[in-house]
Amino acid sequence: MQRRLLSEWGQNAIKLPYCGGHLWGEHRLSQRMGNADILTPAYAAAFEAFLKDHSERWRSLGAEERAFVYLWDEPEGRAEELRMIAWLGRIVKQAAPGTATLVAGDFDEALAEVVDIFLQDYSHPEVVKDAQARGTRFWWWGNAAFMPDMPGIDQRLRYGFESLQKGLLGAYSWGIGCYRADGSGAVTDAEILQATWEKPEKWSKNSVVIYPGGVPQSEAPRLTPSISLELSRDGIEDYDYAMMLAEHAERLRVAGDHDRAAELDRLLQRAKGFYHEPQGRRTDFSAVDDLQALRDAIGSRLHALATPGSIRPGGTPQ
Repeated sequence: MQRRLLSEWGQNAIKLPYCGGHLWGEHRLSQRMGNADILTPAYAAAFEAFLKDHSERWRSLGAEERAFVYLWDEPEGRAEELRMIAWLGRIVKQAAPGTATLVAGDFDEALAEVVDIFLQDYSHPEVVKDAQARGTRFWWWGNAAFMPDMPGIDQRLRYGFESLQKGLLGAYSWGIGCYRADGSGAVTDAEILQATWEKPEKWSKNSVVIYPGGVPQSEAPRLTPSISLELSRDGIEDYDYAMMLAEHAERLRVAGDHDRAAELDRLLQRAKGFYHEPQGRRTDFSAVDDLQALRDAIGSRLHALATPGSIRPGGTPQ
C-alpha cells in the first residue's frame, strides 16, 4: 500500500505515527516513548530508535525526503513547552537528518533551527513573510479550504493560486472525514447536512468532504467526493501547472533563451497575482471565468513546450 501511495497515487508527504504533545481534555500532554517521560535519556533512546526505523523504511521506498515528524500540536508558548519541542527537534535532526519537523502553532524564533514547517494560520502574515524570507516553510491548516460557507472559487484558489501567492507549500490535517463515519448510526444524513451549516466549526474542521458509497442512497459502491474536495483537487492542479511553468522558465534561462523565459515569467506573475482577498462575502464571481482562462493559457504554453522539437537535443530551445 505504501509503495502504491507513493508511486501510483502521488502521495508527497508522509507523517510518521507520532505527535510529541497534543490536546487532551483541557491539558497539553507530552507523548511517552518506551514507557519513559519526555526529557529523559530513556525517552531519547526510544525516540531515536523509532526515527531510525522509519527512516530506513522510507529510504527503501525512495521517499525519505517526503517524511515529516509532527513535533507538537498547538503549543501555548510556555517556556517548558518550548523546551520540550526544541529537545525533540534536536533529536530528529541528529537521528534522522533530512526528515522535516512540523509544529502546528505560532512561529517562534527560538525554534527556527529545529522546526522546518509551521502552520501559517497561527501567526501574523508579516511574521510569516519574514520567516519565509529566512527559509522557514509554512503550510496551511489543512481544513482551511473546507468551510461549507466558503465560495467555490475561494476553495479552488486556496490550495491553488492563493498558495502560490503566499508561498505556502502544503497543508496539514488530522484526517479526512466521511459523513456517517462516527459509527453511531443514529444520525440521519439530513441531520448531519443541517449540522454542517449550524456547526461548521465542528464538521468542517474535521474535513468531512467525502460521502459514503455502497449504501441504499448511493448510486456507486465507492466513496464519493464532494464538490469541495474536487475544487481543492483542481486548485492543487492549478498550483502544479504554475510550478511546471516556473521549471520550464528556468530551463530556458539556463539555455540562454531569455526572451522566452521572460514570457513564461510574465504568465507566472499573472498566476501569483490572481488571488485577491475578498472584502466581506464575495459577490462578484467573474473571477471564475478569468481563472479558467488563465489555467488554459498556462496549459497551452506547457503543451507547446512539451511538443517534440520545441527544445533541441541538449536543452537548447529552438
